Amino acid sequence: MTLKKKIIAAIAVLLVLALFYLAGTGFQKRTDVFLEEYSVSEDGAEMTFTTGIASSMGYIRGFKDNGGGVKPHYLTFYSTFGGLNSLFGAKQDFKLELDPEDTEIYFARPDQGYELVLVKDGETGEWRRPDDTIEYNGKKYLKSELSEATLNWLALSEQERLLSSYMPPEFVTLQEDWGITLEAEDITPGGLTIRCTQSGGNPTGELNTGSWYIVENWTQENGWKEVDYVIKDNIGWTMEAWLIPENSTSKWEVDWEWLYGKLPVGKYRIGKEIMDFREPGDYDKAIYYAEFEITEEMVE
Repeated sequence: MTLKKKIIAAIAVLLVLALFYLAGTGFQKRTDVFLEEYSVSEDGAEMTFTTGIASSMGYIRGFKDNGGGVKPHYLTFYSTFGGLNSLFGAKQDFKLELDPEDTEIYFARPDQGYELVLVKDGETGEWRRPDDTIEYNGKKYLKSELSEATLNWLALSEQERLLSSYMPPEFVTLQEDWGITLEAEDITPGGLTIRCTQSGGNPTGELNTGSWYIVENWTQENGWKEVDYVIKDNIGWTMEAWLIPENSTSKWEVDWEWLYGKLPVGKYRIGKEIMDFREPGDYDKAIYYAEFEITEEMVE
């Protein structure tokens, strides 16, 4: 074989190897992919999500779903064709078909492992990141529903919690099992109507309530905190005792503008003290709440 033919053959071999390399990179698994954002269609049949990679080099072109249906989704992502840092076919945004029975979504990790990135709430049907929830005393809470003070308290050791003077209000149970449910209706910045339903429960006497109420505002920083008064005088609550009949619904109108003023946009709850009255000097009290929101449309 002449030198010229040997050179051509060598170049051909190099070209073939280069092509195999460029094509082969597109079959390399990426185990450093993380979830940036996600949203679910209104019918819950499709999820759109945005990804990123932890490495400073490379891109992804797509994924393979090794689950779905009654099983969790196990997603394995692949590099782009054309080399480690090629942009050919690079994507960040993807769509994933969902089944009503789907429960979890995992991303591939090294050594054939997978990491849970999203979980479906069995009660609400919403998809959430697994670290969006906290479990305390057997009950799950969304981090977004807990104040920063409560999150800091949860980070303490058990001994530090016992020595702390702080007790998260989100974990304090003030409601008794008297079959009472409160709902807010006809909401305005200056008042609302409380709808009280009594059904079942275990009251031991006659249920009633008075004129007293409390309105609290929720913020991530402070949790639930009573709204500041707009009056400086002492508050005198009247001594009514409104009966709460068994298996019935009662309504009470509340006008708080004299006490709290008109409320701005935000998340609130109104609390009513309920009494389980057996006889003079023999009774129990508990506070029940109804949550509500003041929206921009209400204050316009």
